[in-house]
Amino acid sequence: MAIAEKHGLIVIEDTCQGVGGGYEGRKLGSIGHVGAFSFNYYKNMTCGEGGGIAVNDDKLAERVRCAIDPCHFYWHGHATTR
Repeated sequence: MAIAEKHGLIVIEDTCQGVGGGYEGRKLGSIGHVGAFSFNYYKNMTCGEGGGIAVNDDKLAERVRCAIDPCHFYWHGHATTR
């Protein structure tokens, strides 16, 4: 995270096989800027197909919504500037 901060990078954690796990007292998916979870048949937590995202920054959440649903931008109006 220190390297990412130094260079202005966003860290996306691939926590697809790490549901419930942790590192140095923090839960996986909460260490980076975004935590990505997969719930397909072969993962530790399954629901057929699908996934989830953990993010606590409104600007990043808006970007994630547009990546998940490319029409989100149009359904909810133009992105606001913050």
